[in-house]
Amino acid sequence: MNSAPWHPGFIFDADNAPAHARSALQTKLSQLTGQPVVDGQWTVGSPKIGLFVVPGGDQPGEIETLVWHSWANDPRNSQPKQCIESYIACLMETGRKAHSPDKALVGALLAVCSDEDPRLGPGTRDNVFDLARPELEPLRHFLDRF
Repeated sequence: MNSAPWHPGFIFDADNAPAHARSALQTKLSQLTGQPVVDGQWTVGSPKIGLFVVPGGDQPGEIETLVWHSWANDPRNSQPKQCIESYIACLMETGRKAHSPDKALVGALLAVCSDEDPRLGPGTRDNVFDLARPELEPLRHFLDRF
C-alpha cells in the first residue's frame, strides 16, 4: 500500500464569471480545509491543496478556451484554424449555435485529428496540442509545483 500523502488539486472552469468563480472557490475550499486556498497556488499545510481557475486571470471561459487559444495562436495552425472557424461560422448561419464556442472549435479540430476519441484528454495524448505553448505556461507552472 502506498503511504504517500494525498494532495488534491482542483482545476475549475471560470465560465462567464471568472472573478466570482475564483472568489467562491477560494472561500469554499478555505473553509473546508482550514487553510487559505488561493487560485494558481498550492497551500503549504497538510494536505497540500491546489486551485487553478481556467482559462486564467480575468478571462471568461473553460479549459477548452485555454487550449483553443494556445493551438490557434501557433502560426503553424493558421490555415486549419481558418477552416475550423469557417465550419463553426457556417453552422451558426444555419441557426446552430454552440453553447460553448471554444468547446465546439476544439471538438471540430479533434474530430479530424483524434477521430478515435475526439475529446480533449485523448487529443492531448495524440499530441494534437503543443503543450509547450506560452499560453499554457500558467497551467504548467501550477502542475509542476505539485
